[in-house]
Amino acid sequence: MKKVALISPKGNAFGKNEKLQEFLRNANGMESFRALWTGPNLGLITIAALFPEDWEVDYIDENYKDIDYNKKYDIVCISVMTQQVVNAYHIIDRFKKMNILTLIGGIHATVLPDEAAQHADVVIVGEGENILPQFIIDYENGNVKKIYRDDSEKKFHFKEHVVPRYDLLKEYNYPIITLQTTRGCPHDCSFCCSLKVFGSG
Repeated sequence: MKKVALISPKGNAFGKNEKLQEFLRNANGMESFRALWTGPNLGLITIAALFPEDWEVDYIDENYKDIDYNKKYDIVCISVMTQQVVNAYHIIDRFKKMNILTLIGGIHATVLPDEAAQHADVVIVGEGENILPQFIIDYENGNVKKIYRDDSEKKFHFKEHVVPRYDLLKEYNYPIITLQTTRGCPHDCSFCCSLKVFGSG
């Protein structure tokens, strides 16, 4: 049986600037926004549903649970935003020293795959649902590529959506559980690449 760890690393979602932190604590409407950051990594538990049923999958949210580096895994998968990526690279580098295959995806790896490839063995560029099945086939055939990119221009459709592995959350006491009803973002903020990568939702 293959064993896979899906890790959501700690990050700095609201930055380290003290003035910004004070503003966010006192700003009207920020309480509900902050709550969104306390839920599970929906992308990872969705990806979990794509692995073969006879593989053992662990979901690790580092905001709630420490990583057990003594546990033996065949593959470690990490999904990151930019505010998590420095910590993610430390985690990946540590697992690589243990000769464990490391895989990185998420928005940061999609935008900067060459940077991510300097750390992880495998980089997933784009929508995981479209790409991960091919990685699994290649892994089982001993023919893993460095970068997997969805070049088919196939748009993700929710009718093809798999049900996330919510059962992996039983060890966590999340204050909220998120659901996905759309993908992308209708806004075009100058500091964010979500619209460019995932569309307008």
